Amino acid sequence: MAFENERYPRYMTEKLPESFISYTVPIYWGNLHIDKEFNAGAFISAHEFRNLDQVVEFVIELDRNDLLYRKYLGSSAYIDGKVNEFEDRNRILDRFEQIFESPPVIPRAQTVVGRIASLLCEPRRYRRQLKNAIQAANLFGRSND
Repeated sequence: MAFENERYPRYMTEKLPESFISYTVPIYWGNLHIDKEFNAGAFISAHEFRNLDQVVEFVIELDRNDLLYRKYLGSSAYIDGKVNEFEDRNRILDRFEQIFESPPVIPRAQTVVGRIASLLCEPRRYRRQLKNAIQAANLFGRSND
């Protein structure tokens, strides 16, 4: 089973690709448009059924029908056998190169006090924001010491 944590268009994690690598017939739930990314003939989309009971019935049928099982198992994971943009090795390597060559990002705290501290790093540039942050801290009963 390759069920995502959320059902959201174009949201996909490693679950489906890893199922293909494991040489299985994945039962997928998640990305509503997964058939645009991968060959719908290579996996069972839970979206095509009204409920999970129907999915289970289909899996039982698949288990009993060797021809149908082999059809799924023998299908390319990719549409027309062409690797999609998310699985393209060169695209992945280019993205890693971009990440490692970018200047480091200094994480900033998101609390009121943390925001004030980050604004203090560049007080001239953020004078108005600093003033607003201090006022907000005072609203929550925090001192600006």
